[in-house]
Amino acid sequence: MKITHKHFDSIPTTQQLLIELINSGEDTNLVSTKAQSAGVGRRGNQWDQYKNSISLSLKLDVSELKEKTIIPLAIGVGVCTFLNECYPQNQLKLKWPNDILNMAGEKVGGIICKLINNDAIIGIGINIGKSSNESSYRTRKGYILDVELTDQEYRTIPYKLMKTLLDRSLPSDIKQWESMCAHQNSAVTILDGDKRASGKFIGIGKYGEALILKEGNVQKIFNGSLVFD
Repeated sequence: MKITHKHFDSIPTTQQLLIELINSGEDTNLVSTKAQSAGVGRRGNQWDQYKNSISLSLKLDVSELKEKTIIPLAIGVGVCTFLNECYPQNQLKLKWPNDILNMAGEKVGGIICKLINNDAIIGIGINIGKSSNESSYRTRKGYILDVELTDQEYRTIPYKLMKTLLDRSLPSDIKQWESMCAHQNSAVTILDGDKRASGKFIGIGKYGEALILKEGNVQKIFNGSLVFD
């Protein structure tokens, strides 16, 4: 697939713009920006924007992927693999369902996904370099390296990341997720509104659901935010 990339210094949201471009008949499949003024994260939460962070949305054809619910997790594997190759000094891990953590257990990125027909519109935010410590993250905010991104890197990192994702097979990526999980076999709690489930995180199911072991029983959790106990 040819990558058709549009980059901006500042826009309200990469995901909405990409959808508008697609609906208008343009063949754009990647939108990135140095700054989002109205980005939206998972479950409608605000998408925090920081200096030295990249924000992008891309379109992938997922018509051949049977279980669409695994898309964010499979993308997480691809993003982590790409970043670990670019910045081997800080090997990143995954937190269910869609967060990327550094070696200190701090959140350095997140992924959201919207399905439109046979396409996945995937939003990705990554804190590459250091910035303000203020954030609305449930997990403490972090960064990958103490670096200052150049104007060229704001443009080229999203392009290189999408190329890496296009070269990967999404269905097989999910098999690697548990090996990159930051809390495999650890005690966790998953919060979903007033609901909470606690126990040992023992992996993910075929739909990407969390498998929580407690008192010999395995509970399947499909939605929520995970915190370490």
